[in-house]
Amino acid sequence: MTAEVRNEAQDRLLMLTCRVRETATTLREQLDQLSKEIAAAGTVSDPAARATALQQAGARFHAALATRELSEQRKALKQLLEEEPELCDYANDAWAVADGLPELANQWPPIGSPPNQARMVAGIQASSTSLDELIFHCSMVTIPTEVARQLKSIRVGKPLDFHASFAPLLADAEKRKQLLIKLKYTRICGWVDTASGFIYRLPRTTWGRFLSSLAPFAVAALVGAGLYGFGSLDLWAELDDLGNGGELLGTYGLVLAGAFLHLAIENLKQEKALSPSILSASDGLYWFSLRWVSLVITIFWILVVTIGLRAFGLDPDGEELSLYFFAGYSLDSVLGLLITRIGNGANAAVANLEGALGAPQADPPGAGAPAAAPAPA
Repeated sequence: MTAEVRNEAQDRLLMLTCRVRETATTLREQLDQLSKEIAAAGTVSDPAARATALQQAGARFHAALATRELSEQRKALKQLLEEEPELCDYANDAWAVADGLPELANQWPPIGSPPNQARMVAGIQASSTSLDELIFHCSMVTIPTEVARQLKSIRVGKPLDFHASFAPLLADAEKRKQLLIKLKYTRICGWVDTASGFIYRLPRTTWGRFLSSLAPFAVAALVGAGLYGFGSLDLWAELDDLGNGGELLGTYGLVLAGAFLHLAIENLKQEKALSPSILSASDGLYWFSLRWVSLVITIFWILVVTIGLRAFGLDPDGEELSLYFFAGYSLDSVLGLLITRIGNGANAAVANLEGALGAPQADPPGAGAPAAAPAPA
């Protein structure tokens, strides 16, 4: 089968499945209304009137089934699957739609049988269950394609709220979770977070995902090389506290290691709390691919903390060496302290600058008031 023929067959399958879902949804709504009518008919005290009401309710549902619309649609879908066995991506759910569920007419009292409320209620329950399963399998076929289409319309890294977007098509939350698990292993150009229900847009190509996942490591290496180069070229000659290139690179490596250990532990705790499943290598690749911008920003703050700690005289030797690692592990707190200290230093520098430039001092109270008149003798 050529790609063009295969795409045409997939389009036909999706079209037929959508029609089955629309028809099944309409019948499901009719069953809900019928259930209310049967419940109301059961409250009628006159036996003859009650029997007439029940008989009319059953006749309306038989009339809906008599169109054979749902059966014909499923028959056409079955024929397509038999003609195009290469549609293996949809096989299980598509066959369940086409041939895997009983006919609704077999779950309902026959036409002309005496009206029996209990049998009609049982028929409604059985038919509702069958229709719900039919709608679910239709959704398993059609929704992945719709998810892929919606993901193409959003930017890389942005999330699609699956539950909010597809609750109108699949009302059962548990069934939507089952579909999310299926989507996790479907090629939809997105990374599925089954715990939150969000699907994050990924780069279209494998190379794009691979390169974006390498970006944080490349930036971290470039920053380290830059620090070592500047230190080795003695460009910090007037700032002795910063040390040489080797010391700068070593302290930067410690802060970096502490920050990434903290990040790894926090994400491991979150993953373990949400899902006990084994993490795959592809999940790690997607994680870096989606978060490379935020990780690059974190590396910038790691650079700021490294230079700040060196500038404020934290000794890279001896007991203070481990403080660089823990500064990286508590990056947010240390960064806040550094910003506060830099702010205080900036205020002091501004005050000294104002004094050096001879800024006018504030007049003492009453200095500009006119002299008081002498008291009369």
